[in-house]
Amino acid sequence: ELVRGQITKLRDKGGSRAMDWNKDGSLLAVGDLEGDIQIWDGQNQLVASKDNEYSSDSVGVSFLSLDWHPSEDYFVATNHSIHLFDSAAKTKNVFEHSNKQAIILSTAWHPSGRYFVVGDYGHNWEGENVPSLLHFWSSGGTLLRSVSGSDGEYRNLSWTSDGSKLASASDVLRIWDRDGKLLHESPSNSINFLWGVDWSSDNAQIVTSSRFQEVKIWSDEGGLVRSTVLRPSLTSDKNDP
Repeated sequence: ELVRGQITKLRDKGGSRAMDWNKDGSLLAVGDLEGDIQIWDGQNQLVASKDNEYSSDSVGVSFLSLDWHPSEDYFVATNHSIHLFDSAAKTKNVFEHSNKQAIILSTAWHPSGRYFVVGDYGHNWEGENVPSLLHFWSSGGTLLRSVSGSDGEYRNLSWTSDGSKLASASDVLRIWDRDGKLLHESPSNSINFLWGVDWSSDNAQIVTSSRFQEVKIWSDEGGLVRSTVLRPSLTSDKNDP
């Protein structure tokens, strides 16, 4: 079994950025950078897997976000498309991403399980200006709405436990209602974009982390409570991967 303070290594051929535990913590799903899906139990045993189905010259195959359904035994995993897998790593459905030129970095089921949100990268290079968007999808594959407003990629999403508010980490912290209406927005910082975001257990505060290792605590209305710079010597305006 997993033990606090003990490192458990998974037998994986490559790195992974997409992983999540299922509703009761018995299964860990991992989507790796090669486009494979693996499902592990708490004893470090591989219980199911699915190799990628892409040709060797395909781009955007890496799974970069993954989230289990809050009450059912399946999960969403994203790259340039949106995939639903069951607990045996079998494909349930694939949805074509509406912002086709932007890879999806984050996803989060609404606590009700009726819909989920994905946040994509967007880009602005080679004469193209592809916006970063949030997209609300029903569990059956219907695009409910797309929301603009960010000047940076959406790297992380987090719902309150009651599903009333969604926090997003991109160029700034934004707080949305359950229908995608913007409620609050923090001051902008053109360099130190946010990478991580999560709500406290009582939904009263939000914690964010940034590319320059700054951790901030916010109120539920986006007011800064306190901040800590873990390594203040890290200052750079170069683009990170």
